[in-house]
Amino acid sequence: MNTRMSASERTATPSRPPRRQGTRVLLLVAAVVILVVGAAVAVRITSDGNSGVAPIPTNEGAPTSVGSTAPATSLDARGAAKAAVIDAYKRSYQGYIAVGKEASPNPNDPRLIQYSTGTALLAKQKALADNKGKGLILSGEAELHPTVIELAADTATVVDCAIDRTALVDSRTGSIAVGAGNGEGGAVTAKLTFEGGAWKVSSFKDEKRTCVPPAA
Repeated sequence: MNTRMSASERTATPSRPPRRQGTRVLLLVAAVVILVVGAAVAVRITSDGNSGVAPIPTNEGAPTSVGSTAPATSLDARGAAKAAVIDAYKRSYQGYIAVGKEASPNPNDPRLIQYSTGTALLAKQKALADNKGKGLILSGEAELHPTVIELAADTATVVDCAIDRTALVDSRTGSIAVGAGNGEGGAVTAKLTFEGGAWKVSSFKDEKRTCVPPAA
C-alpha cells in the first residue's frame, strides 16, 4: 500500500476499480461456460438414456491384439494335453521295448511304471516274465502313429496304426525265435489315465485287424 496519500484521497469514496470490473467479466464468462457444459451434459443424457453419467466404454468382447499378455485359450490347453497323451503313449512302448532288450529283463523295472499302470502294466510285466523264463529278449523297434480321439480331465483314448518291427531272439544263441511282422499296420486302441501328475497307459487292446498308417 502507498502511505503517501493526501487526506482527500484517503477519505474520498473511490469508484469501482478496474479489478472489480475484470472479476465481473470473469464471473460472466464462467457462467457462460457452465451453461454450455450443462447443455452438453443434457444432450449426452438424452442420447444415452436416463443415466446422469455417461457410460464408460470397455474392451469386453473385443479381440485380443497380437502380442498381448492374455492367458492361453482353452484350445491351446487342449492341444498341449493331447501332445502330453501322445508322448506318454509312445514312451510306454519305448520303455517296454528297452526293458525287453535287456539280457535279463526285469518285470519290475521302474521304466515300466513310469508310463504304464493298471492292466496294461500287468500285461507288460507278464510278457517280460514269460520271455525271461524262456531265455528270450526283444530286438527291433515299433513304428507308431497314434491319434487322440477322446480327451477328458483325467482320461484319454488313443487309436494307433502300429507297425511292429520287433522280434524275439534267443539270448543264448542270438537266433530269432519269433520273427518280426510283415510290415503291415495293426490297429490298436489304448486308454490312458492321468495319475500321479503324468499320463499313463492303463489298458491296451490289439484290434486284430490291419490298417494303413497315415502319410508322414
